[in-house]
Amino acid sequence: MRLDTRKTRVCTRCTREQYKEEFPEDKNICKQCDKEVRKQYAVNAQKKRLDARLSEFVAEIRGDKIDVPHICELASELVKKFNGVKGVAEQLYQRIMKAEQEKPGSKTSIDAMVSVVRLIEASTKLRPTAPDLSNMSDDDIRESLVRLVGTRTVDADYLLSRASTTSEN
Repeated sequence: MRLDTRKTRVCTRCTREQYKEEFPEDKNICKQCDKEVRKQYAVNAQKKRLDARLSEFVAEIRGDKIDVPHICELASELVKKFNGVKGVAEQLYQRIMKAEQEKPGSKTSIDAMVSVVRLIEASTKLRPTAPDLSNMSDDDIRESLVRLVGTRTVDADYLLSRASTTSEN
């Protein structure tokens, strides 16, 4: 049904033909569409205000207002949670052995052994009393690794040999 064109207008948003009374005087969209636009504008404005407040909050946090522990404090607490260095070594050893038993020679188990070797290398660089790896024989390194892991076992020799052949390739 077509309305009298002298008394109607077409909304540019919803494209419906409506009586002129359904339009605000200064707009080309109907009152219903205008209400929806204003509501969406309010929602977007609120989101912008919340985003700005969040940004301010994050900026405050990044300052000196948060007490962040030093990495050594964090490591110390972790070692305590694992019941000391021996507990950490035992957990590491158990996980490496489990990975090796489930999938012998897998990338995971070899990467774990390579990580242990790197840990030994790093600890020798950081401790002035630690022996220099370049002056140690393979047996001495193997013995240090087994001590680090916490248990002497034939499997540790096998894993170490796998790790050394992988790192050479």
